[in-house]
Parts: sequence; C-alpha cells; structure tokens
Amino acid sequence: MVNARALSATKEARDLRVAWVRILPPALWQESLRVTRSVALGRAAEPGPLPKKNMSRGVSTGGPMIKVKRVYEPATKDDGFRLLVDRLWPRGLSKDRAKVDLWMREISPSTELRSWYSHDPEKWEAFRERYARELEPRKDLLDRVRDIERARGTVTLLFSSKEVRYNNAEALKTILGPRGK
Repeated sequence: MVNARALSATKEARDLRVAWVRILPPALWQESLRVTRSVALGRAAEPGPLPKKNMSRGVSTGGPMIKVKRVYEPATKDDGFRLLVDRLWPRGLSKDRAKVDLWMREISPSTELRSWYSHDPEKWEAFRERYARELEPRKDLLDRVRDIERARGTVTLLFSSKEVRYNNAEALKTILGPRGK
C-alpha cells in the first residue's frame, strides 16, 4: 500500500522540478527533487555538492560571476546565463536575436523610480539606494539570481538603455554583491 504522505511529497517534488527545469541544470533540479522528497517524508536531507562546471561548454571555473551587458550587443559564450532585467522588452529586438535565457521584469525598478531617475548621473547614488529599498521585500528575486549564478557560473545581466554606466543592471549588480566583474 502506498503512503499518502509519499504521494504528496512526490507531487510537490514534481511541481518543484517543473518550476526550475528551465533555469537550473538537471543535476541541480534532481538534487532539489531529492531534498524535497526527504523533507516531505520527515527525513533530514543534507544537500549534496554542486555539480562541477563543464569547461567544454565555455563556463568559467573561476567561481560565480555577474557581468553586465547591453542586450543589443551580440551574445558570446562568455555571457553564460543571459538574464534580461528590464521591465519593457527592448525596442526592435526579436527574441531570437536577443538570445535571452530568462526575462525577469519583476526585478526591474518600478515605473515611478525609472521615471524619476531618467538616467540623470547626478541622481545615480539616490537611484541605487531607492532601487535597493524597492528590492528589500523581494529577497526571493535576488536569491533566484544568486541560485542561477551558483548553478551556471556566469550570469550576464542584460539592459537596453543607451546609458552604459548608470543603468538598472549596474545597480542590480551592486545590490547582489561584490562578486561580479
């Protein structure tokens, strides 16, 4: 006879796998599946080690890294996981040409904050602070980016602004921590 708790744990694990299968490599979502089943069945689960990064696919083993790049620039192998962090899709750019792995519009600054900032370099510091405050209640989004970074090695935050130094992707890179280059 099948235990009802085990069936529920399997369903939860399947839902988790479906949610993460597009972002994480198979080794990581399989690990998540194992941990979820163990926890649901009341057993302690220690997460296993992260999978080794594959050098043949161009992924750096020098540790996780966050980079920033304009979405209009051509994609390269060094980009790793390409993450678009703008609220609006870039003008005149098809999804095929953009080569975006994930579009996280919910992590971008609010419309009000973007309008206030208007890429004025004198407002840059205040913009970064306000943007960080906007993201405080949304730690789950920052954790998601960090999870992708750990899983894929390199994450490139993509933006569409013509302003290369003072944009939301640079601010987000700063908010995420000092590891980016």
